[in-house]
Amino acid sequence: MTRYCVIAGLLDRLAPGSTVVVLSTVSPAYCQALAQEADKRGVRVIDCPVSGRVEGAESGTLTLMAGGDDEVIDECSELLSPLGPVVRCGEVGSGQLTKVANNTLFIGMFALSQEVRDVVEASGMNVRNFSEILNQSTGRSWVSENVAIPRERRPLSAMPLKELGVCRDLAESFDIEVPVVEQVLKHGTKVHR
Repeated sequence: MTRYCVIAGLLDRLAPGSTVVVLSTVSPAYCQALAQEADKRGVRVIDCPVSGRVEGAESGTLTLMAGGDDEVIDECSELLSPLGPVVRCGEVGSGQLTKVANNTLFIGMFALSQEVRDVVEASGMNVRNFSEILNQSTGRSWVSENVAIPRERRPLSAMPLKELGVCRDLAESFDIEVPVVEQVLKHGTKVHR
């Protein structure tokens, strides 16, 4: 457990009954290992990554994806609620799984939307007109409505690609093939935002 020695040192400073809330986006396995280590010291852990971008943080409308004991989540909800609604996902680590799955879908839709945008633009069709039609059709998504189609292309940041890597690693641990995730990771430097 040398990976957790620094955390264990911090956990030793917490009184039994204390709660650690992991708001960062990390792997589900990390949170589960942290919870096991914390439990030895009588410290409780919930994972609670957030989604909603800067706008959600500023307006207090983030979605908080909580994994852990329901009673502990209840105790933390009042403290967390100014950030946005707390949604229960299951056991410790399930908040992280939900966040990684959400971001993987976002990035995949984003990448595909950018490619479609290029095809539409190259054909000579007005991209803004296409976007308006798209958002009344079956291809509509949060991405098409808020981010991808009418804007200029920019490279994906390293953080979302990190989360795609977590998704791929989880899939491998379950012996599930994820060829689309693999393609986005493989061509990540070419994918634009």
